[in-house]
Formats: sequence, C-alpha cells, structure tokens
Amino acid sequence: MFTIQLAQHYFCIDNRYQYIQKLCHNYITGDIDIPPVRVSSQEIEYENRDKKKYHPGYLESLAVYRKICTRLISDNIILFHCSALKIDGEAVLFTAPSGTGKSTHAALWRQCFGDRVRIINDDKPLIMLDNDKALVYGTPWSGKHGLDNNESAPVSAVFFLEQAKDNSCIRISPQDAYPVILNQTFRPDSADSVKRVLSMTKRFSHNAALFRLRCNMSAEAADVAYSTWKGKKYET
Repeated sequence: MFTIQLAQHYFCIDNRYQYIQKLCHNYITGDIDIPPVRVSSQEIEYENRDKKKYHPGYLESLAVYRKICTRLISDNIILFHCSALKIDGEAVLFTAPSGTGKSTHAALWRQCFGDRVRIINDDKPLIMLDNDKALVYGTPWSGKHGLDNNESAPVSAVFFLEQAKDNSCIRISPQDAYPVILNQTFRPDSADSVKRVLSMTKRFSHNAALFRLRCNMSAEAADVAYSTWKGKKYET
C-alpha cells in the first residue's frame, strides 16, 4: 500500500502487484489516513477486454486509474487523451486518434525549441477546470514511451492533429472542437457523472485557443503550429 498525489489530490492505493508502485514512483508521497483505492479481480479482468496477454499488474494499474479518474470528476477534473508539453510556462496539448502522431509531433517541439520545452504527459494527463482556466497535470499513466513529469501548467492551446502532405494550421471554434474533445475524454459509467463530463468538456473547449493542425511531421510542422498560436506569420 502506498500514497500518491495527482492534480492536488491524494490517493492511497492498496495494490496487489508491484507494477503500479514502480509506475507511480515519482508521484509517491507520505502516508495519509484516507480510504484506499482497491480494485477487484473482476475490475482487473475488465481491462483485458481484447484478451491479449497483458501482465496482471499492468491491468491493475489501468483499473486503478479508471477508478481514480471516476472519483476526480466531482472535483472538475477529467482525463484527456493527448500529449501535453510545457513551453515558456504555458501548456500546449496535441490530440488525435491513436496512431496519428501526437507523440511524434510533441517530440518535434522538443527538437525545435530545446530546453524551453518539458513534457508533462505523453498520453493520459489530467485537466482541472478552475473557473475560466484549465490546468494540465502530469500523471504516471503516460503511454508506451513513459514520458511524464510530476508538474502542471495552465493550458494555452490545443492542437487537433491531422496527417497531411503539407503543413497548415488554422484557428477553429469551440463548436468545431467540442466533438473531438469529447471523444478524447474519459467517460465513466454513471449517467450523472457523464452529464458532468459533458458540461466540463464544453467549458474546456472555451478555455484555450483551439487549432486544426494538418501536418506531415517534419520539423516545419512545429514552427507552423507555434507561429499560428502566437499570431505570427510563419516564415520559411
């Protein structure tokens, strides 16, 4: 059993396997007397719906995160599937269907802008909606590359990636972005919680600059995205 801190919240995890404790090592804090998060064998098995040969410790970690994300909804915190990085103190998010290249594009920003960039989370960060702003928080659930840092930043821009031959980036409306945001957001089983998530995703779509980025994953793509975000004309 161990305790972690995520998005300013503490969770005591009653684990069966060591996998999740190793996964969360950068988020472990001192013990706190709070009810533990534990998952049943049935909940672990539920994470193996595609019947692949995953390690049970990995499946336990998914079940625990599902339960944590469900609890956080009542505190205006949602899981958003994206690659999140911080540049000059501001967070930029890249989201797209799996396999589109959001991790690759985030890596291009590190290549182009160097030490100005830090990865917050490469797959499953948490978004806290606080009045008229959104904050992104790192979590240890960060995809196959395991890229994450235990830190946060205010969300300034969200880029919706599409593969294309040439690079282009345009500002889009919250109405255009909302269906994609909703599709990339964790939705729980409870009807009441789903209603709350729908409301939060609508708020989220109004709390950051939103862009459609059609890109070929060259280094130019990062420059085009950054220049459009900052309102500058991109110069070749």
